[in-house]
Amino acid sequence: MSHSSKEWIKQRMTLLKRQTGFSFSHDLFISVLLCLMSGRDKHAILTTPSHRLPEVAHMATQICRCLFGFTTANITCHANQSSADLIQALFQSTQDEEHFHPKAPSTSRDPQKHHKTSEEDLDTPIHPISPVDFTLSMKRERMAKRQQMGSRGDRWEAEEPKRPQINRLPQCMIVQSLDQANPIIQAALLELVVTKELNLANTRYNLPRPFFLLIVLPQDYNHSLISAQLLDRIFVSYTIGESTQTLPSSGRFHLGRRAALVKSEEIKQLGDRAAEVHIDIDISRYIRDIVVGVRTHPLVIGGLTARASQELVLVTKSLAVIFGRDYLTPDLVSIAAEKVFGHRLRLSSTHLTSADIVAEILRVVYVSV
Repeated sequence: MSHSSKEWIKQRMTLLKRQTGFSFSHDLFISVLLCLMSGRDKHAILTTPSHRLPEVAHMATQICRCLFGFTTANITCHANQSSADLIQALFQSTQDEEHFHPKAPSTSRDPQKHHKTSEEDLDTPIHPISPVDFTLSMKRERMAKRQQMGSRGDRWEAEEPKRPQINRLPQCMIVQSLDQANPIIQAALLELVVTKELNLANTRYNLPRPFFLLIVLPQDYNHSLISAQLLDRIFVSYTIGESTQTLPSSGRFHLGRRAALVKSEEIKQLGDRAAEVHIDIDISRYIRDIVVGVRTHPLVIGGLTARASQELVLVTKSLAVIFGRDYLTPDLVSIAAEKVFGHRLRLSSTHLTSADIVAEILRVVYVSV
């Protein structure tokens, strides 16, 4: 796949709008695409004025479901929430989606046939439209114990502790009001993205591939209320302002039909091309000077991690591919810096924002190309 200019991405999004029948923010779509094409464990933050939070969360859900084919779960945090509440909300949200798209009922209770179906699910290629059955190991353990115990197997299964009636975790988890969540919830989310698994009642649920965490926050949220470690795990951030249209004029919230209009093969090809993008020595120096400028700024507390520096390069290379280039330019670095650094910076002053600091650094750092 070769594209001579950024016109291809505009044409692609225009076609997607016609196919889905709803309008969406181009920059939001590109932010999601950046995360997916840049590899596993890439997540995003969306900020918007407080009164637009529900509609922005809805648009993000629509993009993930109707364009990328993800299963989704929407979670709203609050101060008194426990980790058990979070897990229950996650399961319930996913159950609601499975009810929206129910599977055909099984016509047989034959354990062997059921076991075969599970193996077929496991062998299905990993892509957004088909999340993997993560309770397969549990089913195999129950089958083995049932065979060992003979007729006692039915009694053993009846006495088994109840678990949530769900066998799949969502591929996209959309979290609202994270700034109101207590440290326990934030630690649980951090553990989720770091270990890529969920432990519940002595059962381990591996996260699907891909798994995408999308956090929706008010535009003026307080960075200090969210764990710095969790924020550093967020790949990019993007602000949706007042003028961005997110819903049809009717303002009614409807979940569209789940479909992978952007195929996993296309995303992989974009990621492969990003890995081959050339970085000129002058651009490398420019990126280094920006990072040093941010780290040493008198209003920045704690500087930047090595992860932030590495992800600045990764986002810039991915943007180059999206805009039809096979090399990096200063303007791409500037766009990437705003997306990568904005949510990571903690400031000692309330008079300036992270965007102000990044803009100041970009203004004073010399560009030699």
